[in-house]
Amino acid sequence: MKKNYVFILLFITLTSNIHAQNYWGVDASVDVANAEFQNDFIETGTAGNYSNSTWTALSINDTDGAVTPGAAYWTRNTLGYSQGAYSAPTPTNAPSQANGIAIFDSDFMDNGGTPSAFGTGTSPSGHKGELISPRINLTGNTDVPLAVKFYSQYRNFIASEFTFSFSSDDGTTWGTSVAYTTSQASPYLEGFLTLALPATSTQGVANLSQCRLKFTFDGDYYFTIIDDVTILNAAVLSTDNFTQNHKVTLFPNPATDYIQINRLTKTEDYTIYNTLGQEVKSGFISENQKLDIKNLANGFYVLKLEEGNSFKFMKK
Repeated sequence: MKKNYVFILLFITLTSNIHAQNYWGVDASVDVANAEFQNDFIETGTAGNYSNSTWTALSINDTDGAVTPGAAYWTRNTLGYSQGAYSAPTPTNAPSQANGIAIFDSDFMDNGGTPSAFGTGTSPSGHKGELISPRINLTGNTDVPLAVKFYSQYRNFIASEFTFSFSSDDGTTWGTSVAYTTSQASPYLEGFLTLALPATSTQGVANLSQCRLKFTFDGDYYFTIIDDVTILNAAVLSTDNFTQNHKVTLFPNPATDYIQINRLTKTEDYTIYNTLGQEVKSGFISENQKLDIKNLANGFYVLKLEEGNSFKFMKK
């Protein structure tokens, strides 16, 4: 029982440290319903007309820019996939996909799901749409470097923009946008991205009580999917897997079939504990060795190495 108690404390300590560096969204347990896209979006064609309590889908233009604002709306989708004629109906693997995802479904909006019916849908492409978050209170984080973590999947034909940006003045002005698809090796390689916002996002900003995020799609086919958003301290990006030794990392995280430890200098004993502090798996692991976790139940775990490195990871 003492052993279990010790590692329950370890798990709580790790979780507390994680939350101390996360300010809004899923990992921070703040406004999780919006961070997971559980609520329907407000649609508008008027910039600045943003909801304070839920995401706002803003149409900028469609029909190759000829129609303004058009009907180029990001939508909340509980299917988990694009409904377009040229996209596979396979749900994304985002952890909270069943609650809803945010999707700019260019394929579907252009053809209504009918092959060769180009330009007959609700918003003929190319088109541009923005998705603006509800108000986010980041008070106390003046001069703190910020990053955005989110689950991403996309497929591109000739779209020119997949970006996110940050506003500290309720969406009146926006900082330099951050392109996110360049951080994914291929269009169908989905997973979590954690990318820093520009360093100027909070510098010298005394009032951070009305911040917002914005995701933008601009172009022609196929789609982009976003889910499970978190705003965090960019200073901990090197320790995004929550290791106590910053030179050693665990990946992928979340994981489905296996986990792997990077930068190990020797073979080490490992032990995996569940949230009750109970040992569920142990053995030895070395550099570049894949550790099979397929038999673990979905949920959160702590992996402890003999040299003292500890990692929190999610099995999904």
